[in-house]
Amino acid sequence: MEEDNTTMVFHFNYDLKYHYYYKEYIYNNNINNIYINIFNTWNSININKEKVLRDCTKRVIYKALEIYKEEEIIKSIKNYKKVYISQNHYYSYRWTLINFLSKPNGISRFMDNGDMWLEYKSIIESSNDEFMGVNELDDFDIESYIDI
Repeated sequence: MEEDNTTMVFHFNYDLKYHYYYKEYIYNNNINNIYINIFNTWNSININKEKVLRDCTKRVIYKALEIYKEEEIIKSIKNYKKVYISQNHYYSYRWTLINFLSKPNGISRFMDNGDMWLEYKSIIESSNDEFMGVNELDDFDIESYIDI
């Protein structure tokens, strides 16, 4: 007889049209695939690798999945890496996966609408403009460089 490994995970979504929160249930025959995917994404950023996927880590991932979707968690981890390794933005805190997912100033700050991610994006955009010379184009006189 086969064992049923169906696990139910839910997270809250906000309906913008009707202004209410609702639970969205995720049915997955093997929730471990989600745990492993998030765990491997964390280790792939090479900042503070975890050696083993422990039960306590699974519990924290499970709690995070009640709030965020798997894709949002993975995106936040990747955003954290970009901010951490950036030359233009100073951020040097080395999170552990457990703390990143459980602390209020962790994952939420690196979401697409998080303050740390938005600040990083604005710095990168302005530094790219300066690097490309966009801010200086108004003062640039091409004729002074042409021999006639």
